[in-house]
Amino acid sequence: MDSLSNQLLEADKICKKAHSYFERANSLRQKRFTRFRTINAVLAFFAIMAFFSIVVLTILAQGKVTLKDSLLLLAGIALVYYILSFLVKYSYDKEMERVNRVDEKGMRILQENAEKLAFLPDDYWYPLATSYLYKITVSNRADTLNEALSMFDEQLHRWRMEESNAELATQLAYQTRALRGIQQSIDINTMTRLYPRR
Repeated sequence: MDSLSNQLLEADKICKKAHSYFERANSLRQKRFTRFRTINAVLAFFAIMAFFSIVVLTILAQGKVTLKDSLLLLAGIALVYYILSFLVKYSYDKEMERVNRVDEKGMRILQENAEKLAFLPDDYWYPLATSYLYKITVSNRADTLNEALSMFDEQLHRWRMEESNAELATQLAYQTRALRGIQQSIDINTMTRLYPRR
């Protein structure tokens, strides 16, 4: 293997190691956010249910609820909801600090190996790029880094176009189904007018 292939192999190993931390942090971030949102929704639901349940019970017991009683009750439930939300948010923030530390490990790997990666523009410091660049240089499809980068940019453009075309094909299929449904509806309405039931 030549020098460029060796450099790209080393860069690929570094980027894969760093990005494994980024991916883990991203996955944890999504899970934590979903859990935080769910817990907040459940708290809000129970706060609303508690308010209406107490109002209904008060009406059943006393026959009526005064505005003052309702406001005091609502203020109490809002206070409890706020305290619980604050505790949940505090816990979420602490978890996010741990997630950010995982992200920082990935950044540290890139920073510590910046010298080894310096030959490569930093927009290509991710596994998809480094793996592709390594494969095309080791297979002698590119002799220089500039050639390899050019080939990667072209391939990336093709992948984006394919993804875009796949989305377009999905939209067209949906529109075709919708148009068929509209056409069937028009045909049925036309037949009903031409041949009404007697």
